[in-house]
Amino acid sequence: MADSQPLRPTLPTEAERKEREELMARLDNWATNMDARFRIPFTPIRFGLDPVVGIIPALGPVLGVLLSVYIFGAAFRHKLPLRSMARMVSNIAIEFIVGLIPVLGPMFDVYWRANIKNVDLLREHLTPEVAAREKKQKRLLRLRQLGLLLMVVASVVLVTYLWQNDRLGLGLLSRDPSAGRVELQSDY
Repeated sequence: MADSQPLRPTLPTEAERKEREELMARLDNWATNMDARFRIPFTPIRFGLDPVVGIIPALGPVLGVLLSVYIFGAAFRHKLPLRSMARMVSNIAIEFIVGLIPVLGPMFDVYWRANIKNVDLLREHLTPEVAAREKKQKRLLRLRQLGLLLMVVASVVLVTYLWQNDRLGLGLLSRDPSAGRVELQSDY
């Protein structure tokens, strides 16, 4: 009855850890080449070979899917959970379907980056501690972005309120109580 004990998760051996690191480095390089190798000058926008290949009508999106299968194959070999594999397939499918639309498809490929998303899904499975740290960093970044957005919105609302009620003391607004209108004064 020794076989009836539940399986306990085992830590990867040094050789397995090294193999996983090499695999992830190879897949990161592949995904970067496909989705973010080049940068449009004077912008933060990055793109890879996938949007370039996607320019070819009808054939481009098909080639993009075939090139994305490399990452999916690695996920399959490393027994990624079915839910994660379904997400990978949906990432590739969305990129393919939108990629069929002329002009919009390659532009969407620049934004969507299915290969990078799929490598991240595999990384979460193979290296949970690294994935947890990266997820926490992304969450903090999103919180900062949300805070900045809220500050900008609050500032716009406050300035609009002060402007409309002439609480800035600029005297730019003239109220005509009889007409019930507010007009902008100009010295010109």
